[in-house]
Amino acid sequence: MEIKDTDYILGFWYAENDNGDTWLLISKRECYSGSVSMAWIGEYRFKYKNGKKNAYTFNTVDKSENSMIDYYDNLLEKMKESYTSTDKLIVQGTLTKFRELAPTKKWIHILRSSR
Repeated sequence: MEIKDTDYILGFWYAENDNGDTWLLISKRECYSGSVSMAWIGEYRFKYKNGKKNAYTFNTVDKSENSMIDYYDNLLEKMKESYTSTDKLIVQGTLTKFRELAPTKKWIHILRSSR
């Protein structure tokens, strides 16, 4: 998923298992000419140690930030059935804020390698 400088990033949710397989969810709202889209745009990806990748995109309309965070947190909780390590990075801002927060997460490098 492309993230533009003007996009509003809600956050990233991450899971990894003992085999090195990873799951990553990204959620954002796009901004156009100063106005923010009402749709949450998301993508989640499975990347397997053997190199196989699956990616899925979705749109959700008319949900608050808090309800989306709760939804993603519940989804991450379910991922614990198959993944031993989970984490999240709540951004609630633009790429500038993401760049400030990213160094706090050792797994954030997979954003580039999962394309």
